[in-house]
Amino acid sequence: MTASGQFVVIASAVNVYGDEFLRRLLWALAILFFLIVGITAFSGWVFAGDALRPMQQIDQIVSDIFPRNRDERLVINKDDDEISRLSATINRLLDRITESFRLQRMFVANVSHELKNPLTQISSQLEVSLLKHREPEAYRKTIRSVLDDVSELATLTHELLKLSQVNQEDAIGLLTDTVRMDEIVWDIRDEVTAINPRYQVTIEFGALPDDPDQLAVQGNKTLLATALKNLTENACKFSDDGQALIHVSFDPNWLIISIQNSGQSIPSADLPYIFEPFYRSRQTANVRGYGVGLSLVERIIRLHQGKIQVTSTDGKPTVFSIELSRQTRKF
Repeated sequence: MTASGQFVVIASAVNVYGDEFLRRLLWALAILFFLIVGITAFSGWVFAGDALRPMQQIDQIVSDIFPRNRDERLVINKDDDEISRLSATINRLLDRITESFRLQRMFVANVSHELKNPLTQISSQLEVSLLKHREPEAYRKTIRSVLDDVSELATLTHELLKLSQVNQEDAIGLLTDTVRMDEIVWDIRDEVTAINPRYQVTIEFGALPDDPDQLAVQGNKTLLATALKNLTENACKFSDDGQALIHVSFDPNWLIISIQNSGQSIPSADLPYIFEPFYRSRQTANVRGYGVGLSLVERIIRLHQGKIQVTSTDGKPTVFSIELSRQTRKF
């Protein structure tokens, strides 16, 4: 009681129930938080593993394919999802790689065979000439024969160099000319007929534009002339009568040049492989050559972003058709 007679009452209390409730709530929230974090982490681990399992399977299968089994392919599910599309893309890549390996093995085998023959002949002739003393004329004969074999090796090396120089990477630097294809066709006729008196080349023109400049394409004049010359010379070489027909036609987008002859048809089993380097069928086994010409032609036309096709059936002319785009190309 104060001096004035008033009373001052001081009261205090502890909320035991409220503190206990808050403490329990804090523990409950902490436990719930860690439980949610644990469930989320476990669920993420499970679902991530399930999502990555197809990728792990792809990695395992691709790792097993090389070098063990290049013919094995990834299984593509019916679902059109990202994994299925990725598997299809990888399968196409593996198909191209397998084909590249096959072509490489065939190329090496054929080059080895082509190089082995003249080298063996050179070695044999020189060894025989050294077995005993011979007359000067015999030595001259041996030297001439060896020179012929060396010439064959030089020609083969030259063909290989030309084949290696025609690459898609060089397109920007090579395809800078404006080439009048009608003029090249006439030049090719003169060049081929000069090779062999038996060869005869006839030129036909289909529907042509009013403006002769529309017969021009963007490309490399030397390479296009080489391709047409190889095809025309082959047509005369394998024709029964030594004749070849070059037909030139035109449409707004393409310039079409076909070379045909009436010789023996190309076997259907050989058609898929005639543009491969050094491939020679039984039909051409006895004909002088290296099997490089058509491969070089195909590379040149592909370099110009053109198309080349061949049709050959019994009783009908064999026709090689070249389509060259008249559109300005971007590389």
